[in-house]
Amino acid sequence: MVEQILAKLWYTINKIVKGGADGGKYIQKVMELIETLTPDEKKLIYKKMNDEINGKLLNFLDVINERAERMPISVDDITKEVEEIRNTNYGKI
Repeated sequence: MVEQILAKLWYTINKIVKGGADGGKYIQKVMELIETLTPDEKKLIYKKMNDEINGKLLNFLDVINERAERMPISVDDITKEVEEIRNTNYGKI
């Protein structure tokens, strides 16, 4: 049951992130399933979610660090890009 709910939760998160679904509907279903769990089962789900999120975050940061080493960019270049995007979105400041 815990694995099923965890799978549905990740499915829901992915649907919402990709913008392909009404997130509220899916979240409500998952929350209803979670409410049927015991406190120990809930702890297990939260721990697994935490572990998976931390793992994905570390992988993401590793990729960013590798790119930063291969293709360094100066603070001036970053500032210039940010200003260009800001000007495009909000007009010249």
